[in-house]
Amino acid sequence: MLRILPLAFALLIVPWGAAAPSLVGTEAGPVKNVCADPRTVLEAQPCARWISRANAGELSTHGAIAVSPDGTLVVATGKGQTSACGSQCFVGISGMDMLTVAYDAKTGARRWSATYGGSGDFVDVGMAVAFDPSGTRVYVGGFVYSAGTGYDEALLAYDAATGAPAWSRVESRFPEGDLELVNALAVAPDGRVFAASSAFGTGESARLAVYDGATGTRLGHADFPRTLLWDVVRSDEQVVVVGGRAPSAGQSLAPFVQALDPQLLPSWSASLAVSGRAFASRVALAGERVLVAGNAADALGHHDFVAAALDAATGQVQWLERHAASGRMNDAAVAGGSFVLAGEALSANGNGSVHRTIAYSVEDGSVRWMQSHGSGAALDAAHGIAASADGSFVVVTGESQSAALRSGLLSCSPISLPEEACAPTSDVFTVAYRASDGAVLWKAALDGAGRGDDVGLAVALSGSAVYVGGHLSGTGAGCLASISYTLQGREERVCAGPQRLCAGPGDCLMSPARQDAFLLRYDATAAAAQNGPVQRVSERDHPPARL
Repeated sequence: MLRILPLAFALLIVPWGAAAPSLVGTEAGPVKNVCADPRTVLEAQPCARWISRANAGELSTHGAIAVSPDGTLVVATGKGQTSACGSQCFVGISGMDMLTVAYDAKTGARRWSATYGGSGDFVDVGMAVAFDPSGTRVYVGGFVYSAGTGYDEALLAYDAATGAPAWSRVESRFPEGDLELVNALAVAPDGRVFAASSAFGTGESARLAVYDGATGTRLGHADFPRTLLWDVVRSDEQVVVVGGRAPSAGQSLAPFVQALDPQLLPSWSASLAVSGRAFASRVALAGERVLVAGNAADALGHHDFVAAALDAATGQVQWLERHAASGRMNDAAVAGGSFVLAGEALSANGNGSVHRTIAYSVEDGSVRWMQSHGSGAALDAAHGIAASADGSFVVVTGESQSAALRSGLLSCSPISLPEEACAPTSDVFTVAYRASDGAVLWKAALDGAGRGDDVGLAVALSGSAVYVGGHLSGTGAGCLASISYTLQGREERVCAGPQRLCAGPGDCLMSPARQDAFLLRYDATAAAAQNGPVQRVSERDHPPARL
């Protein structure tokens, strides 16, 4: 049984000011309006109202987005590189701080930008962002590196209007070799902040903690041994967390679902009967049901989509479905009586993947519709999904090499000579579906200014506005080699040295060292899809302001 435990971790209070955090560039800048350009969209609507870059060093991204309750402010968090790529980059350490940027929702102008860094030139990342109900405060969760304790979970609070820091908590519960992080947030109407965190390594333990949103005081917590938590959702009656739990030490993860009352006392727990290593990564509430989405490994180690509905009062499983995708489920949303999962599915010939979205009936788990995009000969994937307030449509964002292939855009491998190994780059690919039947309402693609991958990682909706964030390639020089590591299931690359393959920046097409976080707004007026060739808007023709 879960219990509220006494304080059993080292608490590091990092003072705001001086070297730890830094506010940069609170001035607003001009933003490119590409609404009049017909190449902004692939089919039908939408209008791309603005595109903004957060030009934070050589490597930055926006991985999570939140819109203020009144719809006037959009805040995105992720990471931004703060030091040059030097010798440390060779071992995957590239001096990245937690990066949080607030944008004017109407114009795209930057209201404020803040970075928060731990000790030394290590990787600090923002993974979750949420507003309080009044819209006056923004909370960011993630991880930072601290000397002596390693990668520690971090929870920060900012004034939403100015970006001024309100409070911060950096907590370490396990040895230095563990990665501890906050990767999901939920905020109650009274301003309490629920933070789901996990420790990867020797600890392999998860925690759900609740904080006073005004002061940062921890009000209570529940610990979950042999568990990793990925998402949290709350209602007035309960809090539900999902993740993966090993039944005993050394065993593979199985899906974990736990409901607690507002005081974090356990109400019920549930397991999902799926074979293979499996975990739950998304949870949502729909009436009297708790909806859970996740992944389960097949015989070859690829992941199938898993979706389930549980009774919110008892945790009894109402239905459970598994979609043989051999890919990965990345995000899920509830819309119009459907539980919609988005991710990637291995193509039939095994040479690539497709951008896959599948909708299940909330009532009985039957498949209402399924859509795929991509040629199957390249790598296409969906990373984020959001539903409209009225539940009439969903918007999915991700990446598509297929669109880049059709345009003939190639990128050279950073570990081979340019003429010997070229591969397609990705475009940001965003598509809107009608929730009732999966009809495509519109599709859009965005090509960055550089020769690297352009990826949409997160999407948020507010009225008719659709906000997409991720990273775009820039025009910096490429690297001789790269180091790969995995974060939240996505492979990241950092420069392994300052050497370049080419004599000059324009001599060949190659993956760049520069990568900028971006946020764009579409005005998503629903329209009937019309057939036509794929078209893309390119920053080389329509450069956005670098803020």
